[in-house]
Amino acid sequence: MRWIFIVSGLLALAASGYMAVEASGGIASASAPGLVALVVILAVGAAAIGHAVAGKHVAIAVVIGLGMLAGEAAAMLQTAQRVTAAREAMRAPMAAVTARRQFAADELAKAEAAKPMLADRARLTAAELAKSEADTAARVKSTDKGCRANCRLLLQAAVDSASREVEMARSEIASHDAEQASAVVSRIEKAKAALAALPPPQSATPLADNTGLPEWALDVFEALALSLAINLPASALIALGVKLGAARPYLRSLDAPAATAQTPLNLQLPQLERRDAMAEAERFGIAMLRPDRDARLSASDLRAAYLNWCDATGIQPLPIGEIATALGKLFRKSGIVVDDGAALGVVVKRLDS
Repeated sequence: MRWIFIVSGLLALAASGYMAVEASGGIASASAPGLVALVVILAVGAAAIGHAVAGKHVAIAVVIGLGMLAGEAAAMLQTAQRVTAAREAMRAPMAAVTARRQFAADELAKAEAAKPMLADRARLTAAELAKSEADTAARVKSTDKGCRANCRLLLQAAVDSASREVEMARSEIASHDAEQASAVVSRIEKAKAALAALPPPQSATPLADNTGLPEWALDVFEALALSLAINLPASALIALGVKLGAARPYLRSLDAPAATAQTPLNLQLPQLERRDAMAEAERFGIAMLRPDRDARLSASDLRAAYLNWCDATGIQPLPIGEIATALGKLFRKSGIVVDDGAALGVVVKRLDS
């Protein structure tokens, strides 16, 4: 199981490092070596903490842990930058569509508020004035005794010409007004068509809009959660795997599968009540073990001594795994060196001595 922890942690850190390197511009970027070094420190540092804790080197574990926390803080900031940049890139198309839609809506509002341009009425005014003068002249001079038929015809011709000019001026104004009205309607229709062609408005920040939380706060939270969810568990898995390996009892041969003729059958029976394996190991060590500089105590001899001591004291032996782990901790605590499953510098005391 420990190798599953270690390999899983290394793979997770490698994936996180690859993501950071790619986001920084690839392996050839200026920041790539620093990112690779950060991932290596997280992996090796986790293993180092596991060894340090197993060896009770608390100060070393604390120093390495502080360095890893600093590296994790840097990784969080880099993850935050990547998440923010990705969020901005995702928002850009929606923001562009929103801007185009707003422009189209403004154009429609301007078109609907636009009024037709008034026609120039100078020609009509002049024509009406000329007609009025012609009418007056015809009315006054036509009754003059000196004005003959030819004179009256000229006066009437002037009146008719002025009337035609008035009609032409009025027709020109009517045509201008119709063109202006048509142009306003056409502008409105085009603005409506341009607005309808754009997709309906969509929010680039739906989560923030629905929850009422600031978008920047959600971005920061996502970045921190992503970094913590990858790097910290990966480092912890590596540390746990290394610690499990370092804490494995040195008395591996004590994990005998079954009771033999020299092993009491009651060794395999379940314990009726919980006992302190460490305290029992210390009592056994005080009662049965003695220092001897040239001695080499094998695992099988130690197991036999423990079983004999239990039989002599009238207690049921603990399971092999429990007492083996407790004895391993006791030896490390006492400074007894273990070489290939054998304890150096210690010998079993005879029960009859």
